[in-house]
Amino acid sequence: MIARVLAPEEYGRLEHTGIPSLAPYVRHDDISTVVVEKDGKVVARITVLRATHFEGVWIDPAALNAGTVRSLLKEAEKVARG
Repeated sequence: MIARVLAPEEYGRLEHTGIPSLAPYVRHDDISTVVVEKDGKVVARITVLRATHFEGVWIDPAALNAGTVRSLLKEAEKVARG
């Protein structure tokens, strides 16, 4: 048995697994599919996805306006890209 990261051009080999691929919807650098092969056949797979998750948004009701929201999201995006 061999465990390895499957190259994107080999994703067609996963059709028999019944798990839809996220690869077409995610940046190539943020997703990898690890497989186990036995005698050249994929016998197991798992997808590793790197994603940014924003959580716990709070805005003081007295400051709730488009400018506050825009500033908050713009700075959070900078942090996420870093």
